[in-house]
Amino acid sequence: MNRQQTIDIYRRLRPKMEQKAAQMLHDAEESRDVVADLFVRLTEGTLTVPDIGAEAYLMGCVRNACIDRLKHLSVREHIKRRLTLNEPSPTEENDREELLSELLSYAEQTFTPQTWRVFQLRFDEHLKYKDIAKRLNISEVAVYKHLSQALTKLKQHFNS
Repeated sequence: MNRQQTIDIYRRLRPKMEQKAAQMLHDAEESRDVVADLFVRLTEGTLTVPDIGAEAYLMGCVRNACIDRLKHLSVREHIKRRLTLNEPSPTEENDREELLSELLSYAEQTFTPQTWRVFQLRFDEHLKYKDIAKRLNISEVAVYKHLSQALTKLKQHFNS
């Protein structure tokens, strides 16, 4: 794809791609970043778009990039994003920070050491199941079970 084709695609699809990203990320600035990153990869040649179905391919790339971005949020950012529907008042923000601290404290005190370590590697260091399994010398199934147990305990404790 030559430079002019890239410019034409950028002008034609950028608004639609940013809209799709905004729907998934709920953040206009991050949405622009995701789309900009894709176009940087396109201009650098590390992303190749097929001649037929370019729009569908790029929209799929946006979706996948947004999913990756969401997966890599830290526990704190993820919880804040889920709890915040609009701009919180200072009191609401303090309550959320307190709840998050309580959640992390509860997790650290009640999870087994192995479950706590798996939880930290997944949500603080953003490691994939395979990487966690490799680092801790356990199976990916064990990683899944530890995370499942952790989330079940959190839900039971905080939803009651």
